[in-house]
Amino acid sequence: MPHPCLRLLLALGIVAAPGAASALVTTYEDEAAFLSAAGSVKTETFDGFVTDTSFHSSPLDVGDFVIVASAPSVPTNFNKIDATPNDAYNLGSAHAKLGIQDGETVTLTFDAPITAFGADFYAVNDGELRSQIVAAGESVALPVVADEVYRFYGLVSDTPFSVLTFVAIADVSEGMAFDNVTYSSASAAVPLPAAAPLLAGALAGLGLLARRRARG
Repeated sequence: MPHPCLRLLLALGIVAAPGAASALVTTYEDEAAFLSAAGSVKTETFDGFVTDTSFHSSPLDVGDFVIVASAPSVPTNFNKIDATPNDAYNLGSAHAKLGIQDGETVTLTFDAPITAFGADFYAVNDGELRSQIVAAGESVALPVVADEVYRFYGLVSDTPFSVLTFVAIADVSEGMAFDNVTYSSASAAVPLPAAAPLLAGALAGLGLLARRRARG
């Protein structure tokens, strides 16, 4: 059984209990609901790119995040910022065009931790589950739809994260596009817990107990 002081720390949430729950990630298909939950956000439209720019094998800095693919089996006409759309992935403006298969990945690494991520997607998980998104240690996936469609999808995490990864399902290929990446930064300041005085008392108690045992 934990020492009384340790039980106090656990109760205050200052020390994580063994097997503590992982991050809570809530997903959204309604953009208004996502924005309400995400709070203050920024958006990357990719419209600053005037020529097609690859992230097929080399990291590409697009501002607040870096994007790179690990997909050697996919043709180079995928995994790029498509600045002059001229095919089925035409979202009407510059967008990120992805291709991954059989466990390959495309990763977005943010300069600072975020708690929310959303985007407009096209042709993702059409016909079957083709890919998942991994963020804050959790895997989520856009629902499967019967055809290639344009739709919003977002997630909000109670735990800040800096890396978001698209992962292809094993033995399946995914070709998709996304645009209007919307994200909210985690607060840089970590507030002092309201229970800080109790924490100080508990630590003092542990120190006193240690001294008594040393005397004994």
